[in-house]
Amino acid sequence: MKTKVCKSIESISAMTRPLGRLVVVALSVTILTVSLVPALAQGKEKKVGIDQVPAEVKTAILKEVGDGKLVDIGEITEGQKKLYEIEMVVDGKEFDVLFSSDGKVLKKTFAGLKAEENRAKEETGNYKQESLKGPKWSFDDQKVGAVPAGWKVIRVGAKAKPAKWAVIGEAGAPSRPNVLALTKTDNTGDTWNLLTVEGTKLTDLILEAKVKVISGRHDQGSGLVWRAVDPNNCYLARWTPLSRNFRVYCIKNGKAKRLASVNVKANPKAWHTIRVNHRGERITASLDGRKLIEVKDTTLTGAGVFGVCTKADAAAEFDDVQVGAIRP
Repeated sequence: MKTKVCKSIESISAMTRPLGRLVVVALSVTILTVSLVPALAQGKEKKVGIDQVPAEVKTAILKEVGDGKLVDIGEITEGQKKLYEIEMVVDGKEFDVLFSSDGKVLKKTFAGLKAEENRAKEETGNYKQESLKGPKWSFDDQKVGAVPAGWKVIRVGAKAKPAKWAVIGEAGAPSRPNVLALTKTDNTGDTWNLLTVEGTKLTDLILEAKVKVISGRHDQGSGLVWRAVDPNNCYLARWTPLSRNFRVYCIKNGKAKRLASVNVKANPKAWHTIRVNHRGERITASLDGRKLIEVKDTTLTGAGVFGVCTKADAAAEFDDVQVGAIRP
């Protein structure tokens, strides 16, 4: 399949509309409740077991989980300070909870009911994805071993280094013979590797790509970036088989803010389709046709470039990247 591009970049840009000022509205209780404040924590994180945390933290975790299910525990190092973040399921609802080293609850975020509601809709046929019309990049007419023409390497994070991106041949590609791949990165911690389409800036859009995670010792998060005003201000959606979750972030002035997180299991060796629909202040994010996240955010309201991303040392392959401008 040859790469499909629009006859004129201006034809996409013309479809966009100025967003103007948005009125912040209260979220209904039936809509996914998410954290619209700074992310639970930044810093270096590693997975630990319940018996590896301080006694005060273990007691606090077990009390918080109660009769629910403890999914996992992350130990976060911020300078000389350690924090502990858990994912748990209580009464069918998913929560992220952040604890201090002495067992105090610092933040609790509800992150999971909407996913179950959408799964129910899919089963009854009530949920349908909006049609996507716009240019598609399949990378089959691009030079192997080089960054595709019209794409730009970007890094996010004070200590981030430029990653190596290239078009490579891939026999198992969704649209053979080529894919886009992040082939090497030395980044760790709170850093992101971006590759964006130059020139075209969109505000309201549908963005989709097929993604296959290849490797990552510390992180395997891979997905999409959009409304990237500059390297330090953008939105991100990524899936990681390492932590088995799907998340949407907003990066403002270089600081990542988690908007929503849903636990999800998927084949770590297979290709998966990630799609985001951002209209006005409403963001929906889907994995393999399942709408798992729906959230409102007004942090970044202007147009920006779009593309693909990975987190820290995650390496991944991408194919059939497609974008379509939509009306507010």
